[in-house]
Amino acid sequence: MDRPHTRVSRVYRRHPESRVASLVVARAKMTSIEAFAAKNARLDAMKKARDAACGWRLWLACAVFSFLLVGPVVSLVPVMRGAGPAYVAIELAMIAMIAWCAVEYGHRRAVWFVCIARGVCVTFEKTEGFRAWATRAPMTFAIVFVALHGFITYLGLDPTLSKGELADILLAVLSILAVMFVLLMTKNLCDIEGANALLTVPMFVYFFDDDDILVERGFATVPFAVLAKYVLIDRKDEKMALQKFSWNEIHALHGESANTDGDSAYRRPTLIDGIRLVAFLKIYKDLES
Repeated sequence: MDRPHTRVSRVYRRHPESRVASLVVARAKMTSIEAFAAKNARLDAMKKARDAACGWRLWLACAVFSFLLVGPVVSLVPVMRGAGPAYVAIELAMIAMIAWCAVEYGHRRAVWFVCIARGVCVTFEKTEGFRAWATRAPMTFAIVFVALHGFITYLGLDPTLSKGELADILLAVLSILAVMFVLLMTKNLCDIEGANALLTVPMFVYFFDDDDILVERGFATVPFAVLAKYVLIDRKDEKMALQKFSWNEIHALHGESANTDGDSAYRRPTLIDGIRLVAFLKIYKDLES
């Protein structure tokens, strides 16, 4: 359900001539990069964390994730040879897709750090419940991979599917158990706003159901889907592309809703949006205007 100021924002965008909408928008709480800088002078530690999230540690984390994913599977390739190279290639392709998700979600985390250092708290799709994280695209890839791995392992032992020996079936089941860790790793990947014990800042905003809760400290709250649509789609307009970028453009997105209910302009984030956003926003990470 949209919050009150979100509904007003939509009305204003669709009917700018509305006097009521104009009055309410004029009274709405707004933030700016200048107000944020004035209220948050000590940003050295935050900038170090941002640079770490955008630098070599990002790629190291992706490399470690991919290595842990590929290692156990590669060791089982001799067992799967009987299934034929096509099936093995399909499984390796699934691994590549999950590894790509690791790169994408790593960049989404980097987007959050870049934006928070400029006074913008980016929120993501909520994954606090089982259904929420289990239906994310990376989890779908992981579930298909685990099931496919068990089938290919059995096919390697019984290429004609005619023996049906208990030992082969048990080995296939054990091979599934051997790669179940992929589900846990991918779940942690999808649960981008999660924490081991305490609330992250986006979840703090979510549970209090108030996008304005950080405004007094100069922070705007912007959904990732809204940010991606603005930077990657709206700002590609010929007129806007010629304008010099300002973080106030992102602050102005405060209060926009990422809900799909009745919003024909909604755009679901893709699995390349994080990478593209980092490429754009990283250039302006120290911009003071």
